[in-house]
Amino acid sequence: MNINTTFIRCLEELNRVGVSCYFFHRPAMVKAKFYDKNARYRMRHRISFPKIAENPSKYREVYKCVLGEAYDDKEIEKLSAIPPVIKQGGKVCHANVQSEYVNVENGYRKTAYQTEEKQNRIFMYGRCGVFGYAVKDEETVPSQLQKKLSEEGISDYSVKNRGLWGADTESIINNFIADVKKKTFHENDVIIFYMHKLKDDVMDSAKKAGMYYENTTEEFHTYDASKGCFYDKPGHMNAAGYKIIADIICKKLQATSFQKQCVELPKGEEPFEYSDELEITEEMEQYITQIKNRVELPETAMIGSIIMNCNPFTLGHRYLIETARKQVDILLIFVLQEDRSEFSFSERYQLVKAGTKDLENVFVVPSGKFIISAITFPEYFLKSQKKSMIVDTTRDLEVFGKYIAKELHIKKRFVGEEPIDMVTNQYNQNMKKVLPKYGIEVIEIPRKEVENQGVISASKVRKMMKEDSEELRKFVPETTYSFLQWRKNNVTFYSLSNGMRIPKIGFGTFPMKEELEEVIPKAVKAGYRMFDTLDNYHNESYLGKALEKSQDLEKDFFVVTKISKPQKLLKFSQEYQKSQERLKHKIDLFLMHWPYPFVKYNLWREMESLYENGACGGIGVCNFTNKEMIKLLERAKVKPLVNQIELHPMFQQRQICEFCEENGIKIMAYSPLARMDKRLMENELLKSMAEKYGKSVPQIILRWDVQHGYIPIPSGKKEEHLIANIDIDDFLLTEEDMQKIDSLDCGMRVRFDPDKRFNAKYKIAFWGINVIYATRKKFVKMSKSMIGNLKFLIKYYLKQLVRSR
Repeated sequence: MNINTTFIRCLEELNRVGVSCYFFHRPAMVKAKFYDKNARYRMRHRISFPKIAENPSKYREVYKCVLGEAYDDKEIEKLSAIPPVIKQGGKVCHANVQSEYVNVENGYRKTAYQTEEKQNRIFMYGRCGVFGYAVKDEETVPSQLQKKLSEEGISDYSVKNRGLWGADTESIINNFIADVKKKTFHENDVIIFYMHKLKDDVMDSAKKAGMYYENTTEEFHTYDASKGCFYDKPGHMNAAGYKIIADIICKKLQATSFQKQCVELPKGEEPFEYSDELEITEEMEQYITQIKNRVELPETAMIGSIIMNCNPFTLGHRYLIETARKQVDILLIFVLQEDRSEFSFSERYQLVKAGTKDLENVFVVPSGKFIISAITFPEYFLKSQKKSMIVDTTRDLEVFGKYIAKELHIKKRFVGEEPIDMVTNQYNQNMKKVLPKYGIEVIEIPRKEVENQGVISASKVRKMMKEDSEELRKFVPETTYSFLQWRKNNVTFYSLSNGMRIPKIGFGTFPMKEELEEVIPKAVKAGYRMFDTLDNYHNESYLGKALEKSQDLEKDFFVVTKISKPQKLLKFSQEYQKSQERLKHKIDLFLMHWPYPFVKYNLWREMESLYENGACGGIGVCNFTNKEMIKLLERAKVKPLVNQIELHPMFQQRQICEFCEENGIKIMAYSPLARMDKRLMENELLKSMAEKYGKSVPQIILRWDVQHGYIPIPSGKKEEHLIANIDIDDFLLTEEDMQKIDSLDCGMRVRFDPDKRFNAKYKIAFWGINVIYATRKKFVKMSKSMIGNLKFLIKYYLKQLVRSR
C-alpha cells in the first residue's frame, strides 16, 4: 500500500470513529500590485528570513518593515534557533529545546494560551506555516488559534503544534500516518492540515473520505494586513499574518461545529491496520535482477559489499576497496545514486569504475533507490543539520539486510572509520547492531592517512580543489586527478536556481516520431542524457518507448516537455498526466511553450501548483522576451528555472540573456545551429575556426554556447552527427575567438518571433479560454444545470468582443 493510499485509508478510519479532518490550502500570491511597496520589494528580491539571518546588517530596514514596533536586532538570532530534525518513534520531528522564543517537547512546539490539557484536541500538521516561520511560540498559528477559541468562548479544545520546518509533504503525511498507527486520536478530536494543496487525485480522494477543504487565498487577501504581513511570499508570515490564518480556521471550525463531514465511505473493507512491515516491491525486484544479470553471484561464494558516495573518488576509497577485496571472493561496490552531491552520480560512478578497473574481483553497481536514498535514509542528505542530528537508520539497514543482501548472497559489509561526520558515524554504529541479525558481518577498516596531513577525506579533496592546491595529487588516484584537471575548464552539468542538476547539452526530438525508437538508443550511446520534446510534436509516446528500452541501472535521463495548447488550461492536470504517461518517465522540467496572450499567468499558476506538489522537478518558459519576463516575475510565486529561446551566433538575443543571467534563470538554446542555415554553416569566420581547432562548424558553435553558459539542444538522425555534436569537451575557444563569434550577431531569426506569433484571431480565442477558466474557477460550486447558462454567457461575451472590433 503506497503512502497516498494509506493516507486516504487513515482519513476514512478517522471519519468512522468521529474525528473531523480539515485541509487549509495556505495563501497563494495574487497580483503583485495588490501588495504594498515594501512587500513587492521583498517578493521581487526573494528576501526570506534565512536570507536576512545570513546578513542582518544588510537587511535591517527590511526586517524592521516586517516586524514594525516589535523589531529588535537580537531577535534574529533568537528566532533562528530552530532545533534540528530527528527521527523519533517512526516520525520525523524537531529535537527537544527550551529557549526564550522556541520551545519543543516530544515533537510538539509549545502552544501558548493553554491553562490545562483538555479532553478534546486539535492537531495541526504542516511545514513552517504551522511550526512558525520566524515567530515566537505565542505568535504561531496554533497558539493564535488557541487564543481565538478562548475569545469565542470555546474552552474544551487544546491545540497541538505538529509543524515541521522545511519538511516535504511526504514527511508530514508520514507523521500523520504514524500518529494514526499509535491510536493518538479519539472521538471529537480535530485534524488540521495547513500547507500547499496535495495532488488533485489525492485531494479528491481525501474529500470523498470526509476531509473538509478550504483555499485560504481569497479570504486572506480581504484583510488589510495581508498587503504586507510576510517576508518573501504570503506563506512566510509575521505574527499579524498568522493571526489572519488563525481567524480563518476558527471561522471554518465554528461553521462546521467541529463535526466530521458526513460522507458515504467504502463498505465491506477490512478494518484498517497500519503496518510498518517492509514489503519487496516490483521496482526492487527489477533492481536486484539487473544486478544479478550483470554479476554472477554464486551462493557458495564469499560476497562482500561497500556502500560509497565518492564525492569524488579518493585514495581513501581505493584503500578501503583494496583492503576489503582481500577478504572476499567477490566485492560489490554500491555507488550512491541520489544526485545531491557536488559531483553528479554519473561522474562519481565513472570515477569509481575508472579507479578500480585493475581490480579483478571488484564490481561497481549503482545503489538504486533502496540503499542510503531519500526514501530509506533522508537525513544523510540534510547537510545543513547533519552536525547535530540524531538519526534512525533502521529502515535503510533492514531493507539492505532483509532483501538486497539476502538476494545477492552478501555476507560481509565493509565500512571505513568515520571520526568527523556525526550522521555517518551513527549509521556505522547502527549497522553493527542491525546487520548481524541478517547474518551479515560488519567490518570497520581504519582510514588511510597522508603523512603530516591526517586522514584522506572527500571533503579535504573538495577544499583542495577550490584552493587549487598542489597537494591534491597525494589524495586521489591518477584517474580522478586527470578528471579534476579536465573539469576545471569543462562542465557536464549546471545547477539550476532550485538546486536541480541539468546536463549542459540536450537532444531535440523535433520533428521525429517513429524514428525516435531507432535514434534515441544511438543518442544515449553517444552520451546524451537530456531529451527535449513537446506535446504538439506528437512524439512523446515514441520518446517514452525509446527511453524505456535504453534505460538501465547506470543511466539517469532528464526529460523536458512543454504545454503548447492554451486550451489545455481548462483540463490542465489531466493533460499533464497524459504527457507523463506517454513519456513513461517523470517530467524533470516542464515549460510553457509561448507567452500566450491572456492565459499565460493562469497557466503559470497551474504550473506552480504542479511544481509545489512535486509532480515535476522544475518549471520554466520558452520564447519570453524581456518585457514578458519582467511581468511574469512580478506575478510569480515560483521563478522560472529556464527560458528556452532561439539562439545561435547570428541571433544572440543579448538583452534577454543578460536579464535571465541577472535573475538566476538559465538559457536553453533551441535551433543552436540555425537549422543548418547556409548563412551560418558557410560563414568564413566559423570555417576558419573549424580548421584552426580541427573541428566542424557545428562543434565550434556548440562549444561557443557552452562557454557562454547556455544549454544548446541540437538534433540529428545520423550517428556521426550525434557523436560530433556532443564531442566538444576536448578543446576551448580563446577569449579572442569567442569575441569574434559574438560579433556575428545580425538578428537572423530562423523561427517565429514571439511579438508577432499571435494575430487577432489567436488573441480572441485565448481571451475566450481565459474567460471560461476564470468563470469556472469563480463558480466552481455551481450545479451542473447552470453550466449551459455559463456557456451561453461566454458565447455572448465573445460575440460582443468581435462586434466591438
